[in-house]
Amino acid sequence: MATMTVHACAACGQREFPERLLCPACGGRDFVDVDAGCGSVEDVTALHRRAGSGAGELAWLATVRTDAGPRVIAQLEGPLEAGAAVKLRLGADGAIRARQM
Repeated sequence: MATMTVHACAACGQREFPERLLCPACGGRDFVDVDAGCGSVEDVTALHRRAGSGAGELAWLATVRTDAGPRVIAQLEGPLEAGAAVKLRLGADGAIRARQM
């Protein structure tokens, strides 16, 4: 798994995810990667059906506020409470995954 990053405008420092073509704050075009490997859970959702899964198998998603600033949607291994500290990683498939710290 790869490190989770967000993108900071080189001109004004505005942090965004996903990467933008132009900074929404200043219109800058140059961005640098900023580590966003940790964050806190804001909200959790259970998916009761997903393609290719068995009946009754739940999938868990969370809105996570990264320590770098932007929010991301991440897959969870199981349910977590709002406020839980998590470590974020990118899977080989590009999905963001969160694991409780």
